[in-house]
Amino acid sequence: MIEVPAAAVMAEQLAAEVHFLSIGTNDLVQYLMAVDRGNDAMLRCFQPFHTGRGAHAPHIVEAGHRKNVWVGVCGEMAGDPLATVFLVGIGVDELSVIPLYFRKSRRSSARSS
Repeated sequence: MIEVPAAAVMAEQLAAEVHFLSIGTNDLVQYLMAVDRGNDAMLRCFQPFHTGRGAHAPHIVEAGHRKNVWVGVCGEMAGDPLATVFLVGIGVDELSVIPLYFRKSRRSSARSS
């Protein structure tokens, strides 16, 4: 699990030792942005698409693929329809989504159209 900045930076070294990498977006964003996602007062600062966070995902995917391991994504970002375009575009091999969250996202998207 790539959930802390140090693991993101060391993704290639870790990929050499494992069969797969999984990017835990909730924790990784929280630690990269130094924002407690459980604190309602700080929730506006929890931005999965912030440029400080966005640069890490492609690096992790490329590092995994250089070592011939697949890279998955779990966490809220994997269930966000807009993030799906970004994640698939950078070559993520798998998105792990809680079915209930996915249904909820689809309903909200349908209402806003």
